[in-house]
Amino acid sequence: MSSKKIKKELNLNESDNKRKKFLVIPFILIIVLLLILIIILLINRKDNNLKCDAPIEKEIIKEKEPTYQLINYQGFKFKMPLDWSFVGHNNNYEISNDDESLYITLDYIEEDYSIFITDEYQKRFLENIQTSSNTRIELSKYNDKYYYYEGLNNEYNYLIIAIGNNEKVILIKAQFINKLSFDKLKQGVIDFSISNF
Repeated sequence: MSSKKIKKELNLNESDNKRKKFLVIPFILIIVLLLILIIILLINRKDNNLKCDAPIEKEIIKEKEPTYQLINYQGFKFKMPLDWSFVGHNNNYEISNDDESLYITLDYIEEDYSIFITDEYQKRFLENIQTSSNTRIELSKYNDKYYYYEGLNNEYNYLIIAIGNNEKVILIKAQFINKLSFDKLKQGVIDFSISNF
């Protein structure tokens, strides 16, 4: 080959190399710009996902079913089971349970409870109960929170719980349909009676 030809070919090769370099540089720049754009989009998308998809914490309050109902008698508030119902007129409250095996009346005495629990007062109180109605008290005892009387009224099992304050004494009188009901429901009557405390 002639030197001219070689030079021409070299010039062509150089010019091809320059053209190739000229084409490669913009191509690389385009690729770099595309990569930067993709990275920016991914970062923005990640931030948006964090903002949109972040769980929102809400406090869920479940309402509880009531387990008792409140009644107010002479300023004393009692928690009564839901299966008990009462009728109140004037100062007389009558309560019975759903199967009518329990009958309760509420009564009160205008007397200081500390006087009521004395031995002298108790003697008069028990005499009055037993002579004024067909009631026989077989057991009476004092607890820190209440006075407890157990016996028979008209041959039905009978229970009186006395609670009070410095103004009055509340008498919760319960009559049971039979001994089985008495054994089963006695503690419920006591719980009801002292629920004011």
